[in-house]
Amino acid sequence: MIKCKLFTIFYQSDSFQASRKRSFTQKSTSVSVDAKSLSVLDGVLLFCKSQSQDRDSTVTQLSTWTLHNSNKSIWLSNVTIPGTSHTHLQDAHIISDPQFKQNELSYQYIAQETWTYSTTFTVYPKENALLSAELTVECLDGPAAVYINDRKYTETHSSFLSYRFLVQEYLKSGTNLLTIVFTSPLAYAAAKSKRYPYPLFASMNYNVWAEPTHRSFLRKAGSDFGWDWGPAFLTVGLAGRVYLSLEYRPRIKLRGIHFLQEHHRTPSTTQVNLVEITTIAEVEFQHLNGNETVQLNVFLDEKRMVSWSGSIVISPDANYSVIELPKFAIERPILWWPLGYGAPHLYSAYVQVVGKHTPKRGTIISQKLGLRTIELVTRKAQQVEANISTARYQYEGEPFYFKVNNVPIFIKGANYIPSDSFPTRVSKERIRYILESVKSSNMNMIRIWGGGRYESDYFYQECDRLGILIWQEFMFACAMYPRDGEFLALVREEVAFQVRRLRGYASIAIWGANNENESIFEEFSHNISIPKRQVFNRDIAVSDFIKLYIDTLYPILELYDAGSDGKIARAFVDTSPSNELLSDEPYVKRWGRTSDSHFGDVHFYDYECDCTDPNVYPEARFISEFGFQSFPSRKSLESVSDSDDWESFDSFWRMLRFRERHENGLAQVLKQISRYFDIRFLARMTALDAKRSEEKVLPEHQQPLMDAMLYLSQIQQALCYETAIHKWRRGKRIYAGYTMGILYWQLNDVWTGISWSSMEHSGRWKSLQYAIKRAYAPIVISAYEEEGWLHLFAVSDDRTQKQSCTLTYELRKADDGHLVRLIQLDVSVDPLSCRQVDKQWIAQSIAKDTMCTAISCFLLIHCRSAEWNREIAPSISHFFAPFKDLQLGPGQVLVESVQRETEACQSAPENAIGCYQVALVALLSVALFVEVEVGGIPGFWNDNSILMIPNERRNLLFYEMKMVHSNANDHKSDLERFRQSLKVVWLQKMLSRDQNEMELRQTTRSIA
Repeated sequence: MIKCKLFTIFYQSDSFQASRKRSFTQKSTSVSVDAKSLSVLDGVLLFCKSQSQDRDSTVTQLSTWTLHNSNKSIWLSNVTIPGTSHTHLQDAHIISDPQFKQNELSYQYIAQETWTYSTTFTVYPKENALLSAELTVECLDGPAAVYINDRKYTETHSSFLSYRFLVQEYLKSGTNLLTIVFTSPLAYAAAKSKRYPYPLFASMNYNVWAEPTHRSFLRKAGSDFGWDWGPAFLTVGLAGRVYLSLEYRPRIKLRGIHFLQEHHRTPSTTQVNLVEITTIAEVEFQHLNGNETVQLNVFLDEKRMVSWSGSIVISPDANYSVIELPKFAIERPILWWPLGYGAPHLYSAYVQVVGKHTPKRGTIISQKLGLRTIELVTRKAQQVEANISTARYQYEGEPFYFKVNNVPIFIKGANYIPSDSFPTRVSKERIRYILESVKSSNMNMIRIWGGGRYESDYFYQECDRLGILIWQEFMFACAMYPRDGEFLALVREEVAFQVRRLRGYASIAIWGANNENESIFEEFSHNISIPKRQVFNRDIAVSDFIKLYIDTLYPILELYDAGSDGKIARAFVDTSPSNELLSDEPYVKRWGRTSDSHFGDVHFYDYECDCTDPNVYPEARFISEFGFQSFPSRKSLESVSDSDDWESFDSFWRMLRFRERHENGLAQVLKQISRYFDIRFLARMTALDAKRSEEKVLPEHQQPLMDAMLYLSQIQQALCYETAIHKWRRGKRIYAGYTMGILYWQLNDVWTGISWSSMEHSGRWKSLQYAIKRAYAPIVISAYEEEGWLHLFAVSDDRTQKQSCTLTYELRKADDGHLVRLIQLDVSVDPLSCRQVDKQWIAQSIAKDTMCTAISCFLLIHCRSAEWNREIAPSISHFFAPFKDLQLGPGQVLVESVQRETEACQSAPENAIGCYQVALVALLSVALFVEVEVGGIPGFWNDNSILMIPNERRNLLFYEMKMVHSNANDHKSDLERFRQSLKVVWLQKMLSRDQNEMELRQTTRSIA
C-alpha cells in the first residue's frame, strides 16, 4: 500500500449512487489506496493544467523512446511520441502505409504482438529534498503495464483516461528506466470474454479479419476492431504526451475551474437581460498543513469580476479544496448561438490563485465561456409551459427537439466518426478542415458517435468557436457490455474524467449513453451476430443495460454536470435510437420497438427501397441516423492502390470488394443506381445480368466505365439524401410528423473505402456534400409530386426576418433547355416557418398545350428577392421521369477562364490558404450533374454537381485548404498548376465515352 493524497473520490463501492445535489464547500479528502487504484482514480482529475512553473519544480517531456516486439526481432530506437505501433513502424520504413492495397491483412501480426516502449530520464539531486514526483501519461491506447526501474507500478485498461501516477517511491537519484508494455487488444478481450460468466454479444462486421473481436471487454475505440465502414488495425501505443513533474517545495496549485450559469429573462420580452455566474475553483495544497491563506480572482474579458480571499485549514491527510466563489453578474449579456441562429460569442474567462506558496503572479487557468441555455423538449406539457400554442400539438406521441436560448432549433447535421484509423495522425489542420466543411455546409450539429473516440480539446474548442452543437455519446456501441465490479469502476472513472473535461464547452448540447445498444436487442433476437449454439437472453441484456447506463453512468453525470439549480445541465438520452422515457422521476424507460417514429429519435436504413421516393421515409420526430452508401472517387482510390488494381474491371472489382465492409453493399449501391440511370454496361462486367455476362467489354472501354460507375454512385447517393432531407424539412409541419432534426450517416471516413460518408478520407467533398449544403440552406424551396399535383413548400430556419420573393417555374426542354413556359407568383416566407406556398396540377397548369412529355421536359424553380436582388434559396430542378429515360442531348461544358483571388473570394473560409474562380459555360444542350474536379490540391468548391442549361455561365469558387501541419506557402498552389489539374465532367459525358454503352431512350409518354 502507498499512502497518498487523492483529489477526490468518485465512489465508495460498486453500489455507489451519486448525490443529485451539489456540495461545494471547502472540503478535502484523503484515503489509502494501492498503486493500481491511484493510477485510475487520480487520472480523472487531469482536465486542466497549471500554466506556471519555477525553479523549484521541473517538468520533463519524455518524447523519445525505444520500441520492440516480444521476441525483439523488431527494435526501433529514437521513436518519437505521440504515436502508435503502426505509425512508428511506418516511420521506420518497416511497413508501408497500412491503408495501402490489402496491407490491413498483411499487417495482422502487429495487432497480435506485444509491444514494449522504454525510455530513460534523470533525477538530479538538489539542495531541497524531492517532495513529489508525478508521471503523467495522457493516453495509453490499449491494455498496458507500467514499470519503473523494472518494478511493476500498475496496469491500465482504458484508452479514454489520462493518468497521473505518484511515482516518488519508485525513483532513484540518477538515471531511471520507464517501461510500458502493451498487450494485444484482441488477446486481452478474448481472455476477458472467456472468463465472463455468460456471453456478451456484439455486432459482427462483414469482411473483417479480426472477428469475433469481443471488443466490449476493453475500453478502446470500438472501430479500432473494424466496423461496417472501416478496417481492423487494432493499433496500440502512447497516443498522447508523457511527462514527469518534480516538486521540491510546498506548492498551491489551481487544478480546475467550472462556471455555472443562471439566465434571467425580462418577463415582457422573454429576452435574457442578466446572467449570474458562479465560479467553482478546485485548489490543491501540496505538502502543506495548518492554515493557508489564498486569494482567488475571476476575470472576464480582462475585467476582474470577483476577488475572494480566505484561510483554508489543511491537515496532513487532506490536500484538496473545492471552493464556491461569490456570484457575479453580466448585464445585457451577449449570448452564444449555434450556426444559423446568431453569432457564437465567447467570453474570455480565467481564474487566478495567489498565495504564499504560489509563484508571484499565481497560477492561472483560462477558459472560453459561452453563455447559453439549452434544453431537449420531450413532453407536450413542456411546450405548454413554454407558452407555445397547444393547438399545434394535437398529435400522437411526444416531441423531441432542442431549444437554445428559448428558441426552437431545427437540427441539421451529421454523424462524426474517427477521422483516421491512427489517432496520432489527426492534425489540428485536419480537424479544422472537417469542421470548416461542416460550417460551410450549413450544419449546426454533429453527433460524435459512440463507437469511436472522445475528441481532443482542440476539436471542442473549434466547435465552440464556430457555433457547432455536439451530441456527445459515451463510447459504447452496438454491443452488450460487462457489468462486473472492475468494469463498472473503470466506467465511473472514464465518465467522470470526460464529463469534467468537456462540461465547460458551450457546444455540447446533449449526452448520449451509447449507440444502438437497446435497438440491437432486436438484431440479437433474430440470431444476427449470434454464434452457433448460443442463445440471446433479453432479460439479461435489459438488466445489464440498466446497471451500466442508468444506475452507473447517469448518476456520475448528475454529480459532475449539475447546473445552478442542482439538476443535470444538459439533456441526456440513455441510448440512440430510443423511445425516450415514460417518467423522469422515477426514471422509467419506454421500452419497446425503438423504431417507433412517434417518440424519441429514429435510425432509418432501407437499402431495398426506392430512395428517391419521399414516402419511404418515416414521419419521425428526430432522425439521428439514416443513409446510403457510395464509392470513393478515382483520385482517392488511386492513393491506396497501384496500376494492377486498374488493369481490368476484374481487378478493379476485387479492390472494391476488399474495401466493402457492409455485406451486399456493392449490389445495393448498383441497384439504387439502376433505378434512375442506365448501367447495363456494368452488367456485362459484373455478371449481374446472366444473359449478357458473356459479352466482353474491350479493355480500352473499361477505364471510362469504371469512372462512370464511381461517379454515378455518388450522384445517386446525393439524390437519396436530398429526397429524405427535403421530406423531413417539410415535416416541420405538425400534421407531417413534426420533424425537428436530421443527423445523416455519415460525415467523414476513417479510410478510403465504400461507405455512407459525404466527405472522403482525402478530404474531397463527394457530390453528397454539395447536395447537403443546398438541402440544409437556411431557406429552401421544396417540391414533391403526388397524384398529378406538384406541391411546393417554403421552409425557413432564419429566426430574424420575413422574406419575400418571386417564385418562378421554368418549364424547359430536356435536350436543348428551351424555355417552354414561365409561371411566376409572389410568396412570403416567415421566420422559422414551414408552409405550402403553391400547388400546381401538372397536366393542366404546367404542361397543357406545350407538347411536353415526362421524358422531354423538366422544371427549374427559383425564388428571387427583388429587394436583395438575389435568390433567397437554392434553385431546384424537378424531373418527371428517371434520368435513364430522358431525351437528353450530349451536353458540353467548357472552362472559360480561371482566376486567382478575385473579389468573390472574400467569402472564403477564414482558414483558406488560396481561392480560385473558375468560369464555366454550357453549350448545345442541358448538362446534368456538372462536376469540376481539381487533382492533388486539398479544398472544396462553393458549389458543385450542378445543372447547366445552354449559354448559361457559372462562376465557381475553389477554396484551397490545409489538411496537414505545415507552412501555408509549402502547399499553396500556383495558378498554372491549378489550371492544369482542372477537369470537368457531367452525366452525358460520363455515359457517352463509348456510344455503344449508352442508349438514349426515345419512348414517349404523358407528363401527367
